[in-house]
Amino acid sequence: MSQNSPIACPQCNRADTVVRVADLPADGPVRLAKPVPPKMPHTQFGCASISLVLFGAIFVAAAVGTLVGLSDAGASLTTGDVRPGDSAVFSGIIVFMIAFVGFFSILVWRQVRGDVALQQQTAIWQGAQARRNEMQYCSSCGVVFAPNSRTPVPATQADLLLYDERGSI
Repeated sequence: MSQNSPIACPQCNRADTVVRVADLPADGPVRLAKPVPPKMPHTQFGCASISLVLFGAIFVAAAVGTLVGLSDAGASLTTGDVRPGDSAVFSGIIVFMIAFVGFFSILVWRQVRGDVALQQQTAIWQGAQARRNEMQYCSSCGVVFAPNSRTPVPATQADLLLYDERGSI
């Protein structure tokens, strides 16, 4: 069947009463809303999130460095190059690096999870949009059908067919 040939209704076999659903007015016999495009998730990170990660890592490192420094204050000094505060500084730097990588990894994981969800929702929306553009309405029978499936459905149930995951009506 070519693109320009009239499509006949599978129920009454009339082609003169068949109209594309997308061409019908909004207040027409088939009240089929356009599929709503997905919204960007709120997992996008920016300056505020990166600042929170940085300050969180500094806070954790300062707390651990302080605790190590306080525990070193009671230790006896040994001969050598190590001063009492050196272990606190070294511990603070190591903890800062671990905390920063850990906190930043959580942000990246949330971003990737949001991107995957957006991609899935976009694919579902695009499928619904394509199905809406293919759907036909027969005014004599009051049914909606797709040219590729040819299974008629009452016009009142047309909105349920948009998000059919199989891609058929």
